[in-house]
Amino acid sequence: MNALWTFVFRFNDQAIIDDCSENCSYKEKMMFRYVVPKFPAANVQASLEFYKNKMGFRELFNYGDYAAVKRDAVEIHLWECQDRNIAENTACRVAVDDIETLYAEYQQAGVIHPNGTLEEKPWGGKEFVALDVDGNGLFFFQI
Repeated sequence: MNALWTFVFRFNDQAIIDDCSENCSYKEKMMFRYVVPKFPAANVQASLEFYKNKMGFRELFNYGDYAAVKRDAVEIHLWECQDRNIAENTACRVAVDDIETLYAEYQQAGVIHPNGTLEEKPWGGKEFVALDVDGNGLFFFQI
């Protein structure tokens, strides 16, 4: 298919494929706007403090076992979860400007993953990885 968008959905137990190559109403009406990752946190309050004090985020809301933080255009939700394995296998990628300055800030805060130092990647751009208090990974990149 040579299309801008391809949509596959089910209607009456039949797969419907819409390649949006011509006269596609989805192109004009639907657009992804942003994503908000939900990170597991063993202690939501401790995670909130970590994001505020170590990573420069501000608190958006706090309902005890569910909370949110934001820095610039990036919003992260935190939900209570006692299974650390889930957090250690959860991550998101965040596009940034001036990655060197952010890397220096996070180095100072001690949140850089031991194997996630700032480096040029073979696919282009620079990247580093930070870990939150629960082990969730934040991959910061600049192309």
